[in-house]
Amino acid sequence: MGYHARVSTKASDQPSPHEADHPHEANQPHESGGAKPVPWVELYFDLVIVFSIGKLAANIGHHPTSAFMALGLLMFLLLWWSWIGFTLLYNRWGDASRRFDVIALLVATAPMALIGIGFDAAFESHFAMIGAGLAGTRLLLAILNFRAFSRVRNLWVHRISSTYAITAALFIAAAFTHHVGIFAAVCAVALGLESGSLLARYRSADDAARHHGAPRSRREPSRRAQERRKRALDEMHQRGLTADLLTINPEHLAERFHLFLIIVLGEIIIASATGAALHVDHVPSFIAIFVSGLTIAASLGWLYFQRHAHHNEHLVSSASGAADVARNLYASGLLLPVFGLVLVSAGLEASTGEHAEPGALLPLVLGIMLFMLGMVKFRAIRSPRSRVFLVMSLLVMASSAGLAVLDFRHAFTSIVGISFIAGVTLLGTLVEGAAALIRERKPSAL
Repeated sequence: MGYHARVSTKASDQPSPHEADHPHEANQPHESGGAKPVPWVELYFDLVIVFSIGKLAANIGHHPTSAFMALGLLMFLLLWWSWIGFTLLYNRWGDASRRFDVIALLVATAPMALIGIGFDAAFESHFAMIGAGLAGTRLLLAILNFRAFSRVRNLWVHRISSTYAITAALFIAAAFTHHVGIFAAVCAVALGLESGSLLARYRSADDAARHHGAPRSRREPSRRAQERRKRALDEMHQRGLTADLLTINPEHLAERFHLFLIIVLGEIIIASATGAALHVDHVPSFIAIFVSGLTIAASLGWLYFQRHAHHNEHLVSSASGAADVARNLYASGLLLPVFGLVLVSAGLEASTGEHAEPGALLPLVLGIMLFMLGMVKFRAIRSPRSRVFLVMSLLVMASSAGLAVLDFRHAFTSIVGISFIAGVTLLGTLVEGAAALIRERKPSAL
């Protein structure tokens, strides 16, 4: 992509020598105020995610067993990290005013779509299509990150590019296997390599200088090494580079992840509307499914966006866009809650079919539990002493788990179970909302 170095905020308004020579490469400094907008091309890119999430939820819904849900988690991880790769690339160095940036992201929709298309075959242990999509995304990311390296000359960016080249080879090899265990092992290695390089952060100025040309030695550095380190730091200062070139724009990143979460919430609404349409001849069942699905989606969306979204964005902004903080709050922190929403969508599809089998509510119950566990984690970060949200979450999870056990015993119909889960989720949301109002008026009350 047409990339440029992240510039540090300075007291002086005079441009650095590098900025004077390359005025088109100056980025919008998120430290001083300007949130990087999400352009149309990124929203267009997310249309592929809409398709892929729908395919994933449908496959889990058709086979609501623990084995298929485990395989679904692996498929979601692969889609999640592929999307994160392009999101962070565009967050750090992308610019919608450059044709190359726009064209590159449009081209990326092709291998991303192959991943979603390959879900059907992957659930039957045929990984050629999804392997081709994963390898294609990694090759493209390797090329685009290398282009960034050619501009900023930062060895950590080169490391990211090299990592993607390695994982592309791994996914090509994985495409030829028909064994789920081997495919999962190769994917675990590849995702571990990408996570270690993609969301890294310099530990010190010495580390930053080393990746700009200064050596690091376990022994006392020689005079020559000290001089090289000093020259590297001086060059960074002259070029206007921050000590951590891999910082991110927190507002842009938060909006991108929130859009992803809204996409998955939309799949819950689609699943409930589709399930209700199957029972249009029986009005009570139609109303119960439709209203319950909307209630679950709205309640879970409220719990995150009203109670945690702004706080998470504030934490990343307070850390000056540190990549490791973003990893803990978004890339890792939202992983299980968002997959939980995928399971909720799959559970609604499985349990509202014309021939719902015992255990069809299991994905829905596990999805609610995963989402609530994620919210408990965010609540603990925000207010460790607050017990109201913890108690409410435990009650929702315990009620849902008990319902799953009764579902296996044919104690009631799936529609009754969906209505019960919707009621418990809504009740828990109302309790948290009331507690929040009390905290705002009397901070010491809870």
